[in-house]
Amino acid sequence: MRLFSLLKKVRRTPLNELPGKVRFFISRRWQKVMTDWHDRFVSPYTPPSKYSVQFRPLSEKKECLHLPEEDQKCLMSAVALWMNHQFQVLGAGVAPADFNAGVAGLKNIRLSCEKKPDEDLKVFERDCVRLRAFIDSDYTYIDWHRDRRSGWSWPRLIRPQEIEYGVPEGSDVKNPWELSRMQHLPSMALYALTLENENQKREILAEMKNQIFDFCQANPPGFGVNWACPMDISLRLISWVVCYDLLRGEEELFTKAEHEEFIARLVDHAQYIEKHIEWNPSVRGNHYYINCLGLLIAGATLRGHPSQGKWLAYGAGTFLNETSLQFLKTGGNFESSTYYHRLMSEAACLGLTVLVKYQSELQTLPKRFIQQASGMPGGDVIVSVFHQFSEQIASAKSRLRQSYLFSMWLINDGGAAPQFGDNDGGRSLPLIPDIKGCFDNPSDWSRHIGFWQGLFEAEGKTIEAKYLQSIAICEHLSVSIEDDGHKAFPDFGLYAWRRRHYRFWFKVSSTGQHGNGGHDHCDCLSFELSWKNKPLIIQPGTGVYTPLPKVRNKHRAAAFHNGPVGKKKVNHYFGQGTEELFKISHPSKVIVQSCDQNEIHASFEQNGEMFSRYVHLEGDRISFEDKCESSSHEPVYVFLILPLSLTIENKGKEGVLIDMGDFLLQFEGNASNIEIGRDEYSPTYGEFLPCFTLSLTQQHCLRWSISEKA
Repeated sequence: MRLFSLLKKVRRTPLNELPGKVRFFISRRWQKVMTDWHDRFVSPYTPPSKYSVQFRPLSEKKECLHLPEEDQKCLMSAVALWMNHQFQVLGAGVAPADFNAGVAGLKNIRLSCEKKPDEDLKVFERDCVRLRAFIDSDYTYIDWHRDRRSGWSWPRLIRPQEIEYGVPEGSDVKNPWELSRMQHLPSMALYALTLENENQKREILAEMKNQIFDFCQANPPGFGVNWACPMDISLRLISWVVCYDLLRGEEELFTKAEHEEFIARLVDHAQYIEKHIEWNPSVRGNHYYINCLGLLIAGATLRGHPSQGKWLAYGAGTFLNETSLQFLKTGGNFESSTYYHRLMSEAACLGLTVLVKYQSELQTLPKRFIQQASGMPGGDVIVSVFHQFSEQIASAKSRLRQSYLFSMWLINDGGAAPQFGDNDGGRSLPLIPDIKGCFDNPSDWSRHIGFWQGLFEAEGKTIEAKYLQSIAICEHLSVSIEDDGHKAFPDFGLYAWRRRHYRFWFKVSSTGQHGNGGHDHCDCLSFELSWKNKPLIIQPGTGVYTPLPKVRNKHRAAAFHNGPVGKKKVNHYFGQGTEELFKISHPSKVIVQSCDQNEIHASFEQNGEMFSRYVHLEGDRISFEDKCESSSHEPVYVFLILPLSLTIENKGKEGVLIDMGDFLLQFEGNASNIEIGRDEYSPTYGEFLPCFTLSLTQQHCLRWSISEKA
């Protein structure tokens, strides 16, 4: 099966790219052979005494990090959960992470897994015993390798390359990955800084120390599920660095020996990212970008390590280069996913702030470090970046200014944003957690805007803005958007309108990630609509990734979005296998015929059939005209998803009435068939909520409208 999959990849690869990919494949296989041999004789843990590494702080002014009362209450609730090892499970709320804890199940799938004895690799057990000695005797250990949704658990010493994703069906590797990012630690550190009660503060600091060393002893570098994804390793490194940066000077956190051990474990992370960088000569995305950010922060903070200069040069050079590639000219991220735009732009804000802080040092960096970095995968761009370093910084600022504007156009007055493409809830540095019961609205983007305020505005009000500005201040920029306006982001494929009573977002992109698909969906000519800050017409969301491929493909298929489709209800092709879950083959050709303040007219072609949608916005009325432009005059189908909180009634010839509580909306049109049904949509990864569906059908041309009923 693996040989067949390999041959398919070879056939799809352009001839000019084949030699590079073959060299890349051979080097990876050779690396695996050498690593397996190495693991039997050498401990993967860096000895604490091997390097004389000093931690250099990122931020300068801890005293400016005053928490607003609302944030403090949120963190108090969240920290109480984390102290008892209650963590967010993707799509299933908060659940315990201790051994033998119950599981919620995924679509009624619950898996049992007997843990097999660890492979006989005694070479590093001595290190694990040393690490456990730093953990308090009354501490309860966390099960870091378990999917707390399905119950499946991966062996502690499994090699990352041996993991079969989605096997058995229902097992989701993202759940242990999310927990092992340890992104709750900076939040715990922030809360600890606010406490005047020294006993409470010491308890929280002790718990943080215990969790760090618990993770280290349970997850030897290079082994287990939590060393399989360098992106998550990078995010964990960032979490640990920011946590320690916030708490530096707190003597209760680490003793001298514990401090040396912690720094050595940071070195483990940086060295592993360097050796397993997720660079690809043709397709690379958010994983590689965050790898670059991880090495940039490691190079900025781990002073004295022999590779520190190389990490700094590589992180800075590739981060700047990828910023210009992965953020489009109008500001959106090239994944064509709004929530991945949030993840990536937060990473961009943090990275650019660090670059501004160390710009002078980087411009005088010894050439030997730049040469060393240029020999790493993807490092061929580094020399040219450093030759024009000031210009590259200015270019990144300019690109991210557009990205700030893009983010502002995504958000309605209630702080929510449309869910185009995948949404797995990923954040780069969530200082205030998105946990239900602790923070009112997990999809509130005000936290995201805090990163932009920290990067560009004079006086940030959120804790995110304050933390970035304690590192460095880039420049002052104010962004305001008129209440009644229109903005086009054609390279992302998004067109947005703001009206007095509603926000309308229209998607016309063909395929994201430069044609690969990635986290994009088959959502040509689809839209999302909120009316008076309440969701009205919504997108289906992500569902899940690898645990249930059929669910994954349903949620990204054209038939489950509200763009016009034909009789077969298909304008996409999905291949077989795990890798194909992040690809969309044969992308549709999309054309925007016209677009202005009051209308948009766009079409796409697929398999010889042309479908078009004309939208007219006038006052509080939105009119649609959906057509099949081919000679066969196929029927046109439109499938709409509406929240279950609404009341929907089919009035026949009078149309469909939608009761939104304090006002009514009315669907009218020439549809020969209108069906009201029920299904599930996914507001965030792994969560499935019931919803209303509205199916409209008409031969050749379907006309319909939405308006507020008097």
